Formats: sequence, structure tokens, C-alpha cells
Amino acid sequence: MAESTHSNGGNQLITAQNQLDIVKDWTSQLDKLTTVQHSKLSDKEKQFGVSIITNLVGRCVQGGIRANELDLTNFLEQVKHISKQQLSIAEKELYLDIRNNSKTGLKTVTISRQYQGIQKLMMRYCTKKVVRFMDGIVCTGDTFKTTTDFESGMERIISHVKSSAYDKNDWSKIQCAYAIAYVEEYGKLVPYTCIIDKRRIQRGRQAAQTDNVWRSDLATMVTKTAYWCLWAQMRPYMDLPVDMQESIAATEDPMDFSKTDDAEYVDVDTYTYAEPSAVEQPEKEYVDVEVTDHTTEPVREDVAFDEGGRESRRIPYTEYTANKEKYEKVEGSYDRANKTIEVYDKEVG
Repeated sequence: MAESTHSNGGNQLITAQNQLDIVKDWTSQLDKLTTVQHSKLSDKEKQFGVSIITNLVGRCVQGGIRANELDLTNFLEQVKHISKQQLSIAEKELYLDIRNNSKTGLKTVTISRQYQGIQKLMMRYCTKKVVRFMDGIVCTGDTFKTTTDFESGMERIISHVKSSAYDKNDWSKIQCAYAIAYVEEYGKLVPYTCIIDKRRIQRGRQAAQTDNVWRSDLATMVTKTAYWCLWAQMRPYMDLPVDMQESIAATEDPMDFSKTDDAEYVDVDTYTYAEPSAVEQPEKEYVDVEVTDHTTEPVREDVAFDEGGRESRRIPYTEYTANKEKYEKVEGSYDRANKTIEVYDKEVG
């Protein structure tokens, strides 16, 4: 007798024989979700969503995962946002991370933007004409020379000569990394260069909830960290529609922060990572977050009134960024988990 099937596939084991039915079912649920939220996807956006769903179903077939083992609602919410960004999993612009969640008893799927996806977003939304990118990882023994262009104020790489013992997959040898966006300005290419030291790379690694991906694909993760910093550097030149700001904020990466000056360097070999089953952070944990003006602030939950007795209120962060002339933010009140911020209403007149 066939196993019973619910709206998310029930307790069916997802197999090669039923995977197409599961894809159709989850795609239908994505349609229902976006309809209820009044955020319907265009036909083109939906194609990207179906591709992501198909990839997950394929992973379930390979891993012997049953349909009811997944936190499907959370996954489809991410699919909605990523689909609006029109990033392709087939072109390695995205990565699906599947982990157990001890609190819910379900498997949580996290959709992460890879550096190729960050490149696409920069080329699409940067007001400057980005022509191409270049990146690299500098290891012990390399000859790496930089200079500061005092006319433009930008740091530039003069040369990077790799040593005969070059190994970008050996953590002990990595010294720094860089990502460059070549921008066409006044008829010539200008390299907008971001160079990050090992301490910044370390922070990106420690932001991960497990170290598995870093150990299995170190070079890619180091490169991704450099591109996140390049994204922050190019952010003032980005023209993101309000709905795109919301979608990107809703799918931000834990390593998406820019400051390194106040970072404590921790040896990665002795650093304790969260176990794969404990994917959620403790409640009310104070963490560093990136806000639009690139400052790093601890989340605070104890702000209600200022010295003048003004009462603050919490609103969606996207509403604040779209109406900064109306609000004055409460410093340190950005809530990464809920994408909200406390504000005061600015006085009129």
C-alpha cells in the first residue's frame, strides 16, 4: 500500500520515481505562499525558483530524505526572495546547505549566495559600469605588492607572483585575499580593489555555524569572503529597488559584515563551532551586524526612551532605509533575526 501523502509530500521517501511530483507540489505551495503575501513571482523569477526546488529534491533523492523531514515553509520563503534576485543554482551562484535542527526536529535548508551571485548583483545594480572581476588568494612565499593611488585614494595591486609551494587550500599558508571590480570610467578601466587580511577571513569563517564547508572548499569560501567585502565597498554605488533591498536583507549571509578593526583573532584550530544539529543561535545573543552605513553595532533590546523622553518603536529595516527622512534610528538597535530596527519619528518643521 502506498504511503499517505500530505501537501508537502507527507512522509514519502523522495525517490527518482516520485521526484517530479514533489517538484510540482512544492512549486504549487510556492505559488500559494507568494499569493497570500501579495508578492507573486514573474514567470522569469518563477523559473529560478523551480530550479532551486528541483535541486533540493535531487539532493533529497541522493540523501534518502523524506518530504516531512524538511522545514519546507522556511525553505520556500527563502526561494521567494532568491527568485526575485534571479540568481541561478545551475551557474553555481547559489549553494543549498541542509542541516538538522535539534529545536524543531526538522532539517533546515539555507540558501547561500556564492561569490558568482555577488558578482551578478553588482553588475546588475551598480550605477558604475562594472566590466569584469578578478580575485586571488595570497599564500606564504608569494610576492605580493600593492600601492595607494593618492589621486583616487584607492589601494591597487601592482603584482601577485605565486611561489612554487603555492597552496590556496592550506589554511596555514593563506595570508590574505583580494577581489577586484574593473569599472569603466571616462574611457578607461579603473580597478576598485578590496584586500582583506587573514583576520577578516577568520571572522568570516567563525561566523559559520559549522566548519564543514570551509574544510571541504576552503578556497571558494575565502574568495567569497573577499567578494562580500567588495560588495560592502561598492554598496554606495548600488541602486537597489526597495523590494530588492528587502530580498537581499532577508537572505543575508552571516559573513556579510565589513569591519575588522575590533575583531579578536582566534585560532581556527582551537575555535569551537556549533554542532550541525544546533543551527539556531541562543536567544538574546548579542552579535555584530552590518547596516547600510557599514557600521558594526551590537543588537540591543533595552531601548525604549531617549533622554528627552521620546519613545522609540520598532519597524521593518526596509521601511527605515526607504524613509530615512522620517526616522532617526536608535544606535545599536538593528535586529538581524527579524530584520527590524528601533526608530524615533523625526520632528516636522
